[in-house]
Amino acid sequence: MDPVNNVTGAITLSNSYSANLKQNNIINYQTGIKLQNSSPLLFENDFINNLEEATALVCETNSSPRLRPQESGGQTIWDAGKNNFEALFTDQNVNYGVGLNIANYSIPDLDFGCNTINTSSYSFSGHIAYCIGAYHYLFARHNTWNNYSENICDADWEAFPPGCYEGSGGSEKENDPPPQPIVIYYGNGIYDTIQVTTRNVQVNTDQALYLSANNDEITGNYLSAVTKYEQVIQDYQDSLTAVNSLRKLLHCRDKMNLDTTAYSQLRSYFQGKIQSNLTDTAFVNVAEELAAKCLVRMGKPTNAIDEYEIIISNTNDSSKILCAELNIIETYLIIQNSGDSPNYTGQLGYLKPATKEDAYKKIMDRLHKNKKNNANNTIPKVFKLSQNYPNPFNPITKINYSLPRAVKVNIQVYDILGRLVKTLVNENKDAGNYEVQFDGTGLASGVYFYRIEAGDFTDSKKMVLVK
Repeated sequence: MDPVNNVTGAITLSNSYSANLKQNNIINYQTGIKLQNSSPLLFENDFINNLEEATALVCETNSSPRLRPQESGGQTIWDAGKNNFEALFTDQNVNYGVGLNIANYSIPDLDFGCNTINTSSYSFSGHIAYCIGAYHYLFARHNTWNNYSENICDADWEAFPPGCYEGSGGSEKENDPPPQPIVIYYGNGIYDTIQVTTRNVQVNTDQALYLSANNDEITGNYLSAVTKYEQVIQDYQDSLTAVNSLRKLLHCRDKMNLDTTAYSQLRSYFQGKIQSNLTDTAFVNVAEELAAKCLVRMGKPTNAIDEYEIIISNTNDSSKILCAELNIIETYLIIQNSGDSPNYTGQLGYLKPATKEDAYKKIMDRLHKNKKNNANNTIPKVFKLSQNYPNPFNPITKINYSLPRAVKVNIQVYDILGRLVKTLVNENKDAGNYEVQFDGTGLASGVYFYRIEAGDFTDSKKMVLVK
């Protein structure tokens, strides 16, 4: 793709499991590639940025892009990897460029990927949920990092932090044998030529099985691929490969051109896995969404919308709500294109687009709402929790806080005895200045405390409710 320049975002994917982003040259975009519930293949993309607060790759809400090639039988199939991410803005010795920003159960797969990540601050930032299985490591071997080696990881980890291995090698250091081309079929009449080399790479057993299934899939052996993906899910339920295998099952079924009965069976499979993995949030979120997508393929898009609306009504998770809203908008588009049930409107009528253009606007507004809210907002240089105002108050007061980078934020209110009164914020936030309101209706007069946790930053302040 030709070079593109902009100060906002270059490529945005939503609800995409089968995309291939290949050899894009992205120059001076605020965000190079933004993924929302999407797990594409990324191959030889070049992101060069000197803008303030730039991020090369943003992964949100169950996004696990593959930035590494497939390894199968001693062969390396270069359908992904060898990406170059540069974010090098500096200002008076303060560094702002970020390589990969990760949030809401998203983990990129870049082990042995030969990617180059060259930033002026952090190679990784954000919040990574603990969903990478029993290994407790985010493997990132054979990638080239910049000189800021102490800043490879700047993320909040649930449970305890995994090891972040930079390894050796890298895209410019690999001495592979000369590549051999092969032609693969992606479906829908799309073919591509990719390169195959040989090298000795040892991967974990779940990854080996998953990559073997990938190889079967791209060579058209879908039944074998499905069997292996199901084995990954069965044997390695707490791994990232299991979550990705869920998506691959639907993708393979789509390529096999199956009937509604097959999709009904797949829906039952997803629902069964939900019931047996209720404590695994990332796994359940993906399985719930895929079960609803099966309804669309069964010719029941209105039922799918009903199911997405139930998901919204049963959660306070903003990322899960966003994912369901995007699915509803896209499902309305499917209804419009098919001509079936054109007069149907669900309980959340504001999500029904009037036209394709309106649908696109609704989607982009939701994907980039934080950017728009902060467009005229100076990015703060430090974390800060401000004193509430008014103080004393009755019964409502406001609390401001500042974030110099994207991070998971938790703000809670406690009484004088240290008992939790209310959680005001518990979600991932982009860099910027924010305001939250606390309503003391129903509480007794007295002294209360509010506390913020944002990454490794913590602070607390006292406020007085007077009635």
